[in-house]
Amino acid sequence: MRIMSGVVLRDVSKVFEVGSSWSFGSLLGLSGSVRSQLVGRSRVVAVDAVSLEVRDRELVAVVGPSGSGKTTLLRLVAGLEDPTCGEILIGGRRVSGRRVSGRRETGCRDSGRGVSGRGEAGCDVSGRGIVRRQVNGTGAKLISVSPKDRDVSFVFQGFALYPHMSVRENLAFGLKMRRAPVSEIRKRVDDVAGLLGIGDLLDRRPGMLSGGQQQRVSLGRAIVRRPGVYLFDEPLASLDGPLRAQMRVELKRMKQDLSMTGIYVTHDQQEAMSLGDRIVVMKDGQIRQIGSPGEIYASPADRFVAGFFGSPPMNFLEGSLVRSGLEMFLEGAGWRVRLPEALASRLNDWDDGGVPLVSDGRECSGSVVLGIRPEHVRLGGVSEGVRRGEKVGLKGASCTPDGGGGSSGIAFVEARVLMSESCGDSDLVYLVLADGQQVVAKVGSGVVRGGGLSHGEGKLQVRLELSHAFLFQPGALGLNMGRVNGYGSAACKQE
Repeated sequence: MRIMSGVVLRDVSKVFEVGSSWSFGSLLGLSGSVRSQLVGRSRVVAVDAVSLEVRDRELVAVVGPSGSGKTTLLRLVAGLEDPTCGEILIGGRRVSGRRVSGRRETGCRDSGRGVSGRGEAGCDVSGRGIVRRQVNGTGAKLISVSPKDRDVSFVFQGFALYPHMSVRENLAFGLKMRRAPVSEIRKRVDDVAGLLGIGDLLDRRPGMLSGGQQQRVSLGRAIVRRPGVYLFDEPLASLDGPLRAQMRVELKRMKQDLSMTGIYVTHDQQEAMSLGDRIVVMKDGQIRQIGSPGEIYASPADRFVAGFFGSPPMNFLEGSLVRSGLEMFLEGAGWRVRLPEALASRLNDWDDGGVPLVSDGRECSGSVVLGIRPEHVRLGGVSEGVRRGEKVGLKGASCTPDGGGGSSGIAFVEARVLMSESCGDSDLVYLVLADGQQVVAKVGSGVVRGGGLSHGEGKLQVRLELSHAFLFQPGALGLNMGRVNGYGSAACKQE
């Protein structure tokens, strides 16, 4: 009978302190991003009050830029690091945390940067170090189950194979350490070798294998143990493009065949979207959003998440809101678009630090950021190619001078071409608006002709499909103020 598994993190934080007790060897045990942050500093908050539940048979992809805390989070679950505060449960059993007088402790307090949380007893994190708070005169007792007793398998970015052992011996090593019967070891190794297609490599040593073969052996060593939880730390990062794509497909197949429960850390958005049942987006040690791949892409929580997913990334245009009668406009220096009614009505209801609306024809005191993906930016009327400096408009179309919008969700701006790129199945056109803000349009292959565009004096008419746009509060982490969708006919009528 299969034992139910899963991982729960409650208000988990990890603070690295640099003191006289730290040696060069101690620093080498940390991830590269943490080491780089520790240079010239006394402390780094690598994971900041993270709460997360990984359900049984669910693979959660954790994605974010370098230094966001992804690998540290994985090491905390594996038991390679102890949390500063908070608790971790695997399969319903507490494997990390602190207990005070029979009660669990999950809280953290920080006199400096952003460690936060709640609990009956917490850690006081200050510049002088981590001090255990006491309740009823009793100190907090650290609970830390050894990594070997957590029923987890860790797949590292480096293959971490024993060079003096054959493939068979590498696969069998973990089972031998657990004193499994010889017959069971042989059967499990043969089964995993067949699953991964490395049956004919069992007698070779790692030095005789290609990078893809070594990665399969590394995966097999984790699979052969049949752990409750799999932990993947960017296992495909060291492979080249075609091999990464092939291994990503194989990982997805194994995930389905083995009903994996685990956490998959990556900085590659495509891997996260392909492999994760849910995606956790991290930045600066904090979770920015948790959701399915579709939710993350279609309804990003903030500007950071919106810009992290998508290739090329989402365009962001900052402007000021102006209301005239019942209509609302977003304008910059030299451009103006009318917002669709549904989005304008949402702004009227926005009261969480949003943008204030004022009387007719006057600018609001704040600015907002329009987000639109390159595939929803069109070159108006382009059908036979674009040449440098060419004036292009909509064939047989009449457009209102107010930037379109309204009920249609279509708006028009003028832009100048910077350059273009051919990507095989599509072309990317880089544009600049009158106020210097840049926009990328993703158009069909062959729309742009002549081997790429360079800087030109001519202007193009650019169509923005605002029915797929977002509005964010200003700032790199500005919140999503509501998505626009579902509009009717186009703003320009064909004559």
